[in-house]
Amino acid sequence: MTTIRPTGYYVLVEIEEVSVKSTGGIIIETHKDEKRLVEAQCVGTILAFGPMCFKGLECGCNSPEEWGLKVGDKVEFNSYDGKRPKALGADTRQRLIIDQHIIGVIND
Repeated sequence: MTTIRPTGYYVLVEIEEVSVKSTGGIIIETHKDEKRLVEAQCVGTILAFGPMCFKGLECGCNSPEEWGLKVGDKVEFNSYDGKRPKALGADTRQRLIIDQHIIGVIND
């Protein structure tokens, strides 16, 4: 199985699975619509940090912990943000996101 380790200031996030049913119970049938929903998904779980994440910021932050993040946190980021690693295949639910684009931690 191919894996990827983020470099620089990237955070590897696994995107939450998207429901293919509307709130009214209608099943979204087309692959195009499902793909659009996956790409727009903006919630995921942190899998790994690149070595430069949150280091040397103007605010004085020098680590993910100082920014309030750790591996395993469920986070929110902007829709369509990040890059899907091509090396992992087209159907991957993982995304590489710039550290400062993570906008919040979700507490269930």
